[in-house]
Amino acid sequence: MKQLLYLFIVLFFNQLHSQTVFVQTIYKSIPPQEFSLEKNDFNFDLKEGILLKKNSQDNVESKYYIEFKKEFYDADNNFYFVEYKTDFKKHNQNLGSKSDVGIFTIMYDKKDGTVLTVILNFLEADGAALYLTEKGEESPKVKSLFE
Repeated sequence: MKQLLYLFIVLFFNQLHSQTVFVQTIYKSIPPQEFSLEKNDFNFDLKEGILLKKNSQDNVESKYYIEFKKEFYDADNNFYFVEYKTDFKKHNQNLGSKSDVGIFTIMYDKKDGTVLTVILNFLEADGAALYLTEKGEESPKVKSLFE
C-alpha cells in the first residue's frame, strides 16, 4: 500500500512539473543572418496554453496562446522535437495579433533531454527565428542544421 501511495505521489508531482517548460537562450538568428548574442527566457505553460517570451536585455515580454501539435524524432540527426501551434480559440478571444500566429518548437538532444533550441516560426515572418541555449550553441551539429 505504501508503494502504491509513493508511486501516486511521484506521478502526481511529475505531472505538475511537466506542465511548464522553462528555457533560457543566449543566441538568436533569423537566417540567413548569423547568430548574435541575445538573451531570452521562454516559459511554456502547457496547463494554461501560454508561451511567454521575455527578452532579458530590453525587458520586452511577448505572450502567445499555444496548444500541442506533435512530437517527433529526427532519426538523421538524433534530435527530438516538440511542436506547439497557435491556439486560435484563445488567440481570438484575447484579440491576438495576426503576426503572433505560428508554430513554436522546442528541440532537445533526446526525448526528456536537454533543450538545445527554441524555434518560433510565424506565418507572416520571412523566416523562422532560432534561439540557441548554451548547450545548443556548444554543439557544431546543432548550428550546422541552420546554416
